[in-house]
Amino acid sequence: MSVPSGAPVAVLLVGARFDNVMAALELFHQAGITVDAISTLSRLRFSRRIRRFALARDSAAMLTLLRRALGDEYAVIVACDDDLLGAIKDSDWPDAERLRALPVIGLEHAGHLFSKIELSRRLEQGGVPTPAYRVAADAAALSASLSELGAPVLVKLDRSYGGFGTRIVASPADMEAVAAAPLPYPVLVQKCVGGGLASVEAFYRRGRLVFFACSDVTDTVGGPFGLSLSRCYRPSPSLPAPFRDELAALGVALGIDGFANISLIETGAGERFYFEADVRPNAWVAAGGRAGADPARRMREAFMGAAADSVPTSDTIAASVPDGRPVSLLTRAPLGDILLNRNRTWSTLPSGEGLGLVMLIVAGSIMRRVAAGWGAAVRRTMGPGAYHALQRTYLGTARTLSRLGHRL
Repeated sequence: MSVPSGAPVAVLLVGARFDNVMAALELFHQAGITVDAISTLSRLRFSRRIRRFALARDSAAMLTLLRRALGDEYAVIVACDDDLLGAIKDSDWPDAERLRALPVIGLEHAGHLFSKIELSRRLEQGGVPTPAYRVAADAAALSASLSELGAPVLVKLDRSYGGFGTRIVASPADMEAVAAAPLPYPVLVQKCVGGGLASVEAFYRRGRLVFFACSDVTDTVGGPFGLSLSRCYRPSPSLPAPFRDELAALGVALGIDGFANISLIETGAGERFYFEADVRPNAWVAAGGRAGADPARRMREAFMGAAADSVPTSDTIAASVPDGRPVSLLTRAPLGDILLNRNRTWSTLPSGEGLGLVMLIVAGSIMRRVAAGWGAAVRRTMGPGAYHALQRTYLGTARTLSRLGHRL
């Protein structure tokens, strides 16, 4: 949607994933773009960088508030959660309303949103290298797919995120266990490709690549398929020449008009296989700037400068990036990293915020790590029953505090 000449440029962020909302807010703030927000997160009301904030009681209310805002003059509306994207895509809203709220250039491109199966199909059809895959509609088709592709393979739920529901099949015993499991079919069966895991945070304007930042994942939370904990960013001169062209082709194949959080495997032979492209911001979308890139400048160009169809495509604008040291997210880092600022953890604190919100973020991160440590100790020493009792008390307290936050 175009903004009338002379009107202030503003964007609307909508979501309940705190990391995603804060990272997108950071990037737009760096770019000098005004931000409004709708969320179920009461702590966002303390943000100095949000012009107008609407607090929703739950996901349904958040969707209702978003629909009311569709006619406002926003340069872009950013849905920050996979669940929210899925709800918009599956809603009974008129096509024009759904398209206004979805990060694609046309509803014909919406099929891959929150769908791993459709994503693999679109990448393959668009000529973007992706691992070999099959779609299994039932247990019999799953067994056939496992045999056809051969181990090792990954079995993925069609609608999931953060590694949830991903299973690796590396042996006949694994095949039997997965085939016997009560899976929500259809599922994606994807060939495992050996190599290094890399991530790309990118932004596309009407299918054209505006910026991207590339990093190597050095640690994850909760196992190899979990959320990334720390990354090392790469300087643009180190990236192979076809890399930017592949990312540009990916944007066209998926019809992206907004953020993209892309994952790929790079083999020892230098091949790249793209297997994930969540079309929403993630927690790392502003971190490339801290590593030396300048995505904010490109965002200014895309929204406040040149017309969308003439925005220059770009790689990371970092001549001086990397010293090879990893960066960790404060909201995911171990307690020791938070307290001692290992892996430059403190650098991922938001800029331009008041002390109150910063303290809430730091205290919340520390308390989650402390609670996890105490929970593990209780489970080891007192057994699962005591652990679950402690967990119920913790969650009950958290819900009470959340209700109080809604009333404040």
